[in-house]
Order: sequence, then C-alpha cells, then structure tokens
Amino acid sequence: MSGSLLCSLLFALLGLAASFKVSLAESAALLLILLAGIPHGAFDLRFAQLKWAPLLVGPISTGVFYFAIGLAMSGLCLVLPGTGLLVFLLLSVVHFAEGEGPHSLKLTALVFGLASILLPIAFHPEAARGYLSFFVPPAHFVPLVPLLQAAGRIVFCAAAALLAFDAWQGRRTELTERLVCLAAWLLLPPLSGFAVWFLGRHSRQHLVACRQLFGSARGLPSDFLALSVLPLLLLIPLFLRFDPRDLNQLFAASIILVAGLTLPHIIVTRGLAHSLTVLGARER
Repeated sequence: MSGSLLCSLLFALLGLAASFKVSLAESAALLLILLAGIPHGAFDLRFAQLKWAPLLVGPISTGVFYFAIGLAMSGLCLVLPGTGLLVFLLLSVVHFAEGEGPHSLKLTALVFGLASILLPIAFHPEAARGYLSFFVPPAHFVPLVPLLQAAGRIVFCAAAALLAFDAWQGRRTELTERLVCLAAWLLLPPLSGFAVWFLGRHSRQHLVACRQLFGSARGLPSDFLALSVLPLLLLIPLFLRFDPRDLNQLFAASIILVAGLTLPHIIVTRGLAHSLTVLGARER
C-alpha cells in the first residue's frame, strides 16, 4: 500500500514534468509540501507537554515556548541566510536519519537521511541554484556544484549498495519505497523529488507513529488548527519581503517558515521511535 502511494506520487509529478510543465510540477510539489507536509507535526504540542511538563505548565505556556523557538530559527534564516540554511539542512539530515532508523541499519538510515537533502540538489544544480539564491548567492553556489555532484554520486552509489545488501539479507519491506525515492531524486526536479520522499515516506511514517500514541486522544481538530493552519498564515508577513509570484522567492519564504517549524519539531519528537511505549504509558 505505502509503496503504491509513493509510486503514484512519483508518476503524477513525472507526468507534469514530462509534459514540459516543470514549473507546474515544482509549484505543485511545493504546495503539497506546505499543505500536506506541515500537518505531520500537528501532534507536536502534545509531545511538548509531555516532555516539558516539569518546566512548563499548561498548553498556552507550552505553545508560546514552542513557537518562540521556531521564530528564533526563522529569524536566523532571515538575518544570516547562509548560516540559517546550513543549520536547517544539518538538522534535517539528523531528523530524517532518525526517522529511517527503526526501519533499517544505522548506516542505511544515515545515508538515506543525507541523500534526501543532497541528491535533489546535486542532481539538479541549475534549479537548486535558483531556489537557494537568497541563502547562497549564485557566485558562491556555482563553484560548489562539482563538489556537490561528486558527493551526490558517492551517496547515490552508497544508497544503492546498501539497498542491494538489505535485499540480500532479506530486508525487503522498505526496498520498494526507497527505490522509488532514489528514482524520484534522480529523475524529478528538486522539489518534486523531495516531495515524493517527504510526503510519501517521512511524513506518512511520522503520522502513523503519532496515531499509535495519540490516535484516541481528544482535541485533535484544535491540534491541527494550531500546527497546520497557523503556520501557513505565518507565510503572509514573509510576503512583505518575498514575491510569492516568483517560485524561487516563494521557495525562500517557505524554507524560512519550514526551518522555524523544524527546530522545535525535532526537539519535541527526538527519540520518538524509542519512546512510544514510555510516552504512551505516561499519557494513559
């Protein structure tokens, strides 16, 4: 079922790109990442209340602290774009690798966490240059392209070899999904390839894990309102600085928003795979 979902998303975005509407495919991918990807953190305030209970009392103080961390991260990306982007990407690699951990060897998890960020850039540097121009001036990005491409080829080969090893060891459960992700990173433009991975695998797996813990809890609509709709509204003030009609500028604004959501998300969900039982017992 999950492999079919990934394949469907891959072929849908491939169809858009192959019909000479790459910009449409990329716009659709960015929209999907924002509208369907952001809600994968909709349980974060519940994790925050559980993990920060000794320090913070009540949902309001927890929410204020959560969003304060996010605003600080977004502010870093605005004031020091290059530094903010680097911190965001490093955090994302760690977070994605942890998400892959329960399903594979530690080395495989690390390689795929890195591949999800590096390969869309390394295999499509021209598009990535435009998307990242606010954070990395083109004059600084262009000299990095050969290094990024070389690193991308190494990581791609490592990922393929690890998949072959997993198949040989009989670990076939994740094989189809990861093969689809590798194909997406190679064949699709950057945002589209990342969307296949982020929506079809990472976000879906995170939501499944959260439902195991919080699925029967009350108040779910308010959670999704706070951490799904509200973050999208925070894009509006960013449009005072970025033109949403320009895909490159819309991407920059989206990265600043997502970076602000990612840091507190990582903090409160750190160790999710290993603490579901403990947290579930405390919740009950």
